[in-house]
Amino acid sequence: MGKDTKIIEGITRLLVEFLREQEIEPEEAEIRVREVVHKGGAAALGQRWSEEMAGEEPEKIGCECGGSLKRRSTRKKRLLTLLGPTKVERAYYWCRRCGKGRHLLDERLGCRGRAQTGKVQECVALTMAEETYAGGRRLLSTLANLEIPHHTLETITVELGEALVEERDEQTARAFETEIESPERPETLCVTTDGAKVPMRDGWREARLVAVFPHDIPPGGSEPESGRISYSARVEDCEATGKRMYAEAQRRGAAHAKRIAVIGDGAEWIWNQAAEHFPQVIEVVDWFHATEHLWEVANGLFDQGSDKARAWEQAREQELKEGDVRLVIARLRKLLYEKRRKKKRFRGSEQEHVLQRNLAYFESHQKRMDYARFRDDGLPIASGVVESACKHYVAQRCKRSGMQWNKSGLHPVLELRSALLSNEWHRVQNLFKAA
Repeated sequence: MGKDTKIIEGITRLLVEFLREQEIEPEEAEIRVREVVHKGGAAALGQRWSEEMAGEEPEKIGCECGGSLKRRSTRKKRLLTLLGPTKVERAYYWCRRCGKGRHLLDERLGCRGRAQTGKVQECVALTMAEETYAGGRRLLSTLANLEIPHHTLETITVELGEALVEERDEQTARAFETEIESPERPETLCVTTDGAKVPMRDGWREARLVAVFPHDIPPGGSEPESGRISYSARVEDCEATGKRMYAEAQRRGAAHAKRIAVIGDGAEWIWNQAAEHFPQVIEVVDWFHATEHLWEVANGLFDQGSDKARAWEQAREQELKEGDVRLVIARLRKLLYEKRRKKKRFRGSEQEHVLQRNLAYFESHQKRMDYARFRDDGLPIASGVVESACKHYVAQRCKRSGMQWNKSGLHPVLELRSALLSNEWHRVQNLFKAA
């Protein structure tokens, strides 16, 4: 700390002298000092890195092919650092056997073949995970003084996101070859899924979102901690989503969980995939979707929003809450028969279709609506986690005005957001570590 203090004091004196001699006005001082400090710091980094590599780089190093990479020449490179652009000189190594070349300094700085250090690329990834390319460029310029063209931002984002996409695909494939070892030991592991419409170049498509989290809630708690929820989303078919659900559950400790619960909105594909990948699963239809169906019946048979409709729905909701879904089904059947008997125009009407459709819904999901037992067993009955994720994970970044995506652009961005919102940013940072 002593040396740092002396250095800071020396820099401070120089900056004060600079401000005084240049007669810089207070309202301009912050920007001017930042410019000077960044330029000086970037130049110092380039000079020091060049000196270090000149003294440390060996004459040859081993190559993956079994041959040797020999030091051939010194090459210059213009490099963008967190402090701004700088120039470095570093050795180039080349293997005669396989033709592979390497720059050791670039690898140590996490450049990944680009003209930006790994730290700069990480800042780009973090910004683009939250913002549009135009908005991100403005933020990087204003807040970090990093001037990076739009196409470069997009290229970096897609390259890093694609690496995460590949990583997840490998993880999914590995989950079906061998059991994934997980350090997590959840009492109850919840797997939830839902869809969010995304504007694609060929029209609106559904991005299927998966959220997995342990439901080990302390007394007084009602929702899992946000940092313990892991997210992923893709535009893909049902079978691919089912595999992604399984792989993520394995990674989050499914093999050690005492029970696994799958929560969904009632779509048939969810239960088909749950049955295929989780044999002993507890299936739960989301409570709010169930009550939406009750409201559809109430508003369809009575005046929409009327006191009669509200009273009917609340009575059925209370029965459902108490675990008496059979009574709800019985009342729907009775209502159907009574309407058919008393109203000649009821048959074939929209009201009959509404009643039949919702009666079938409750009949087919009867076992998944035992809400009283679910609550007594400490299980969640609502998919609020994934419903919320459809908004803050997918829509907030990917459904802004004028956006149109293709999969090659959408999936990398979603993976970067997954790393950020799942509290797994180390996945991105690992991409810059030297081999």
